[in-house]
Amino acid sequence: MKKYLYYLILAVALVTTPTYAKDPTYKKDPKELKIHSIYKDFIFAKKAKELKIYGKTYGEWSAQWTKWAYAEPSATNAIKDTSGEYCDLNQDDPNVWFLAGSFGTTEVRNCTIPKGRALFYPLIEGGWIDCPPPSTDSEISEAIIRQIIAIGKDDASSLTSTLDEAPISSLSSQILTVRTQSPVFKVNLPDDNVVGDAGCGQPTYPSGISGRQIIDGYWVMLPPLSSGKHVLTLHGAALGVPFENEVTYNLTVE
Repeated sequence: MKKYLYYLILAVALVTTPTYAKDPTYKKDPKELKIHSIYKDFIFAKKAKELKIYGKTYGEWSAQWTKWAYAEPSATNAIKDTSGEYCDLNQDDPNVWFLAGSFGTTEVRNCTIPKGRALFYPLIEGGWIDCPPPSTDSEISEAIIRQIIAIGKDDASSLTSTLDEAPISSLSSQILTVRTQSPVFKVNLPDDNVVGDAGCGQPTYPSGISGRQIIDGYWVMLPPLSSGKHVLTLHGAALGVPFENEVTYNLTVE
């Protein structure tokens, strides 16, 4: 069996237990963080992973995030970005803006975001991708794959995130950290993509439509920020492998 593909692509943090407020509105003073409107799109459910925001569950958004994260080749990839120059590439969704961490480095990025976009990012995530033929990965059942990738998500540590020097968990009880797995999906990979060999015994993963993928991780959907300048910090680590990153986003919302 191929080795479990442990993408420690983005470790960012938020330490909070999901809660469900009866009144889905919220205002914060003096920050005046305008986050209440997004919750009108919540379909409240008994399990946080069943929540829908802008018509998708967290698992479905995680698949969309992964497609975005791997859309660009290494030279212009948002995960490898050292300045924020590429943060606006492929941000096609009218409601949600994706943020990336790093491959275990400390980065400071400047990014301008259109007003009204929610911010979606993983605290830490990892997943599976079928190796191309002649691999027999496609014969492995989806249930077995989901068990395999779940194992690597229990060792996340040092997860912290702040917005304008305030821990995100203090901004609202309605900002959830949701651990979930994505549905099965595939990605259209460019040449010189950032997937690497993916445990497939090849120097790089081939371009084109990927094999079956499933992602497991902890995810945050931060509602739209007020216009102006904001500083978002992301930090996370994993115990199972020597991995740690720290990213600061200097955000301009306009």
